[in-house]
Amino acid sequence: MKKICLFPVVLGGFLFSCSGNYRPHAFGPRDIVQVVTDSTTWELCQNEVKEVLWDTRYYPSFEHVFDIEWVSPDLFWEEKTDYWRRHNILFIVTPENREEMWNLFREKIQPTTELESFQDVWASPQLIIVLKSDTSSVAGLVEENGEEIFQSFYRASSERIEYMIYAGGYQENLSLATRAQFGFDVMMPYYYVVADSQGSVEKGHLISVQHMRSGTDNAVSRYVSFFWFEDSSGEIPDAETFKLFRDNISEAFFEGDSCVVESYGEDDIGCFYSGLWQNSRKSIGGPFKSWILSEKGRIFVIDVHLFAPGNKKSFYLEELRLIAKTFKTIS
Repeated sequence: MKKICLFPVVLGGFLFSCSGNYRPHAFGPRDIVQVVTDSTTWELCQNEVKEVLWDTRYYPSFEHVFDIEWVSPDLFWEEKTDYWRRHNILFIVTPENREEMWNLFREKIQPTTELESFQDVWASPQLIIVLKSDTSSVAGLVEENGEEIFQSFYRASSERIEYMIYAGGYQENLSLATRAQFGFDVMMPYYYVVADSQGSVEKGHLISVQHMRSGTDNAVSRYVSFFWFEDSSGEIPDAETFKLFRDNISEAFFEGDSCVVESYGEDDIGCFYSGLWQNSRKSIGGPFKSWILSEKGRIFVIDVHLFAPGNKKSFYLEELRLIAKTFKTIS
């Protein structure tokens, strides 16, 4: 089985392992990590593991990014009858459990350093991380490598989401239409539809796209909106200006939503603002993220937001980010 470094995790071997042997598809929960170690070790490091993998966020209620399922080595195969669903696994090996743990995977993987990752060992896509430590140092080693462990599992889940939303292709006709009419391109998955909320606001133009089940009972409502206007200055608005700008769009097209800007930064798409949107009249709300791009004399705002009461939101937001990432302007 191919061994990879923790950074970066790649999607290679999604359907097949490096040797060409078929692996069951891991199309189950994307927000679960199985932690396999003995009970004594688990008692020593569970707080650090939870701190690392929960990565608790407020959307607008507190929620964990990953849920954790602890499994002792003697129950691993019994619990693993549905391994193709719970595809991410963290093995924690200490001198006290080494032989028992090695028996679980030595025919598939042979880790040689204190922290290694492997792909598609029993299922696909699947990320396995093996952490080896002295018993007295295990909690500290988890904490020391926490960011790397979390980001590796998060990237693996993100790559899985990206594969699933584009496995059947994307709406090429919509892509051709936006290219021809508006000079930009976006790869919209098939199960997203152009919403009624489109038109112009303050000499700008808006196209709103939503998941086809958005607004229906028991559905996670997901929205991607593109707003743009002529502006040769290239200046990115500050947080307060952006809030007024987004609230103005929402008042016209989203029934009076307003936003609370909580953070600002820059990623592989561009400069962004993120936080919570809310509608006091309807007593609803949720998370949003907006990227502001200055391209060829125009300012583009790519906004994603969702309404998902009772559902974990981190990876639904990641799905929307992956769609936004396909945006590009055309000369």
